[in-house]
Amino acid sequence: MEFSNYFNPVEMVCLNKDIYNNKFNLHKYKNEALNMIVNKKIFDQEVKFIEKAGLWNGGMHYWITIFVEIEEELFTPVKNICDLFLDIHQP
Repeated sequence: MEFSNYFNPVEMVCLNKDIYNNKFNLHKYKNEALNMIVNKKIFDQEVKFIEKAGLWNGGMHYWITIFVEIEEELFTPVKNICDLFLDIHQP
């Protein structure tokens, strides 16, 4: 990370198998006590969400983390569900 331009854990490269090709039990790496109920606006409508701590938001417990540098043009973070409607995330 010494020569990195920025750090953002939103972009993640994930493996679901260990070095012996055994699948990880991802349920082992979550903490239900960290779940939150949040209010968000989608298309000007107030919606309630349950945000679960876990792989999808960087809150994995007991997870091995390795930082990976990606090309700047690949960096298109999704900070919330509304970002998925942006042109950059469309097929």
